Amino acid sequence: MKLNRAALLAVAMLLSACAANNNIYYWGDYSETAYNFKKDPTPANRTAHVKALLDIIDHADKQHKKVPPGIYAELGLMEAQDHDKEKALQYFAMEKKLFPESSPLIDRMVKDVK
Repeated sequence: MKLNRAALLAVAMLLSACAANNNIYYWGDYSETAYNFKKDPTPANRTAHVKALLDIIDHADKQHKKVPPGIYAELGLMEAQDHDKEKALQYFAMEKKLFPESSPLIDRMVKDVK
């Protein structure tokens, strides 16, 4: 399975574009863990980033905010890299459900996973 680097870049751009409006979305520790993982991609930093992504999903509603665009897509990519195709497809479906405008990108990611 080959994950498209362009898809990874598109998700990163989507997340960074949405980061400007922090009043709508709950970002949790995204910036810190994403930076640490990008700077030093160790298993521990990857685990911390995945935990931060899951915490965003768990706590967004409690903070009366929305899950940011790209969070489910990024989790899907990480699960696909771990060869958990089923979980990856579930996360991609959630991203597409919450952000239908992401359908072309998500459809391409799903195709790469399958």
